[in-house]
Amino acid sequence: MELCANYLAAMQHQRKPKTWASMNVHVRAYILPYFGHDHLARKLCAEDVRGFIREAMSNAFRPPRSRRTRPPMAATINRVLVTLRCVLAFGEQTGVLSTNVAAGVKTLPEQNTQRHRALTDVEVSAWLPGMLPATSRWVRFALATGLRRDEMWHLRWMDVDPDRRLLSVAVRDGWSPKGGAGRFVPLLSDALDVVEELGGAGVGLVFGPANRRRNMNTAWRRTRLPGRSPTPHDLRHTCASRAAARGATLTDLMAWFAWEDPSTAARYLHAYDGRLAELAERMERA
Repeated sequence: MELCANYLAAMQHQRKPKTWASMNVHVRAYILPYFGHDHLARKLCAEDVRGFIREAMSNAFRPPRSRRTRPPMAATINRVLVTLRCVLAFGEQTGVLSTNVAAGVKTLPEQNTQRHRALTDVEVSAWLPGMLPATSRWVRFALATGLRRDEMWHLRWMDVDPDRRLLSVAVRDGWSPKGGAGRFVPLLSDALDVVEELGGAGVGLVFGPANRRRNMNTAWRRTRLPGRSPTPHDLRHTCASRAAARGATLTDLMAWFAWEDPSTAARYLHAYDGRLAELAERMERA
């Protein structure tokens, strides 16, 4: 336990909280239960690491107290492998280990190369009726605002201004959105409809944290549509794609979705190159 505990303690102030929390899960759910501290610190070899990958992918090894019945995705195993490499590299730097045996172990090929996807209007129309009303309102609001999941969780009624058709993503109570800065987000008609359904105003959190994925997944299976069930980040991706299709500029997208890198917003504009021809026509008419 000492090697992993020392690594996590050293990284706690060097990594972002979410990154550190993810590494902590990898260590306690996968690395320590499978390898054990003594074997990890003294006797580990590259073949042991490959054996872990094989057993995890075949479901021969499952994390303790896990409810999963299916093997983890290749992406999950790859992230655990990266954490293991970091732990062993830390042991090598501090003199506990002579070499990092995981450094040469190859990651698994990931079949799903498309991390996020934009939903079509047909998919959304078929998906929403199968949800519970509370989940449906949450999904509709996310599709209309493009908020991240944790931003939805921390949204308060005092942040919502229907009259100005704006909501603010604010830094408060030790929590800050990704990027560390607040911003304003436009309230479209779909979002205003949800606000009205919820009573128009209130005190405290608008939605609050809750596990809505199970109901979202169940509703998706009922549609019998192909492909995996949409994730909360797919809702954000869909909102950005719709905004780009309806004429949002690069500057608009960066401000709305809090992207610091222009290339991130440019990916959405590239999908709608036909807008450039429309722009040329408007300029000619002007």
